[in-house]
Amino acid sequence: MSRVASSTRADYAAAAAAGLTGEGHEGETYELAGDVAWSNRELAAESASPPAARARRSA
Repeated sequence: MSRVASSTRADYAAAAAAGLTGEGHEGETYELAGDVAWSNRELAAESASPPAARARRSA
């Protein structure tokens, strides 16, 4: 079973900004991922749950 470690747009945007504006990143390649690896089934279940329930779980 494959898993994916996603992150928020804000986290990816912050990483991109650091890479584009910081020194020493020229020609570098970075692999970005989140902290939690989800199975496709877990990701679908989480995405289908109401936003308020997701907010309570992440708090």
